[in-house]
Amino acid sequence: MEGRGADTQPSRRFVIFLGGALVAILVPTFVSFGMWQWNKAATKETRQSLLDTRAKEPPVLLSAQAVDAESMRFRRVSVRGHYEPQHQILIDNRVHQQHAGYHVVTPLRIDGSEMRVLVNRGWISANASRQIPQVTTPTEVVELQATAVMPGTRFFTLAPEAAGNGWQPVWQNLDFARYRQAVDFPLQPVVLQLDPRKCRRRLHP
Repeated sequence: MEGRGADTQPSRRFVIFLGGALVAILVPTFVSFGMWQWNKAATKETRQSLLDTRAKEPPVLLSAQAVDAESMRFRRVSVRGHYEPQHQILIDNRVHQQHAGYHVVTPLRIDGSEMRVLVNRGWISANASRQIPQVTTPTEVVELQATAVMPGTRFFTLAPEAAGNGWQPVWQNLDFARYRQAVDFPLQPVVLQLDPRKCRRRLHP
């Protein structure tokens, strides 16, 4: 009896030690995860609040003068110019109503200047053969109402981007730094999301 009691004493100590170690590991992990969730929710709420506030403000005229990207975040803008489809890109793997397709991003040359701004014109469906769709682009001067957004900087890439000497029309992500390196003209540091009330978000070939 005495031997059996002596044998179980170390095992009990081990169980207590192991339980304490697990608590010491798991509690900070759960606290950290909870803080991450809270910060994520707070960031989303702040973003939505800023979006709601600036949606009520009058549009800002976007001119040839370079703007500060942060001060333009979610601002409504108006701009006049013409599209340059020769430098257009299609952002792959964009889903709309459970259908795969592309976002069509076209530079707009601001009227009377060399300055361009990228415009996300909307979504176009991918065809079954995965051939690059042809997008109809206005050739005349256009006047746009849009919301300025900050280009993303972090991307998840499924495969290396296609390499080549010519213009690459299909990209996995809108990599703003890469785009700037690929062109030889000045570019505003924001991307314009067209107002869905002023345009058709679903494009057609």
